[in-house]
Amino acid sequence: MQGKNQTFYELKERFEEAGQREERQVCPVCQLTKEGVMRYLGSLSYENVNDPQERARLRAAGGFCNRHSWQWYSLKDALGTAIIFEDVARLFLQKLRQSQGQGQGDPFNTPSRSRSRGGGLWALLASVGPGEPDNNLKDRHEMGAPGIEKREELSLSHCPACEVELEVGERAVGEFVGGLNEEGFQQAYARSTGLCLPHLAWALEKVPAGSRQFVLEVEAEKWAAIQRELEEVTEKLNFDHTRGRRELGQERGAIFRSVWKAAGMEGLG
Repeated sequence: MQGKNQTFYELKERFEEAGQREERQVCPVCQLTKEGVMRYLGSLSYENVNDPQERARLRAAGGFCNRHSWQWYSLKDALGTAIIFEDVARLFLQKLRQSQGQGQGDPFNTPSRSRSRGGGLWALLASVGPGEPDNNLKDRHEMGAPGIEKREELSLSHCPACEVELEVGERAVGEFVGGLNEEGFQQAYARSTGLCLPHLAWALEKVPAGSRQFVLEVEAEKWAAIQRELEEVTEKLNFDHTRGRRELGQERGAIFRSVWKAAGMEGLG
């Protein structure tokens, strides 16, 4: 067990908890990732909103992406919101004045196709919203995604909360892969409800050949159970004139479980 860090033990504990509870189970990697992002936002709100380095980081990013802006807003920190988004307003006005002084029509060189979404900085920020999420920064770097290009054109960095999300997720996935060499971790994982598909795909990029079949068998078992329970849900909820609609039992949990297993935890990219 030498060399294991706190993330490993937290991940193992979440798998063990998931194996003991039937209700509201979610992907443990998603849990740790979202909690990491919320810790970052909470720390920013309570301690660091006036920290010079954090302010500079937020200015460089033009604020948060769409999703993390609203997660920030949910903290109901009026002063912190005013401080952060006053910087965003200042950045917009600075770019606007610079462009006017240079006789440019569009301060951000925004393609016409983006203007329908607001144009300028707002088109940039909209490009990381729900329609075109800018959350998997690694993949979007490799693909040259429009949102990344726009930030580079404006000398803007990535959403700081997205960077935290990616960092925590990478750490958790790495500990999951490393934990497969430990019998107790394997057992906790096998008894749990497994990983969501996005984190499973991420993990399989790193899982050594000797553990790959074990992981796939565990996940196949979880999905087979979901399929059986969803078939029961469909059968019971399909109206039958002879029997009427029947009440759902334990299989009800498969409705929630199927969504998070397919897409990951709500609020993550």
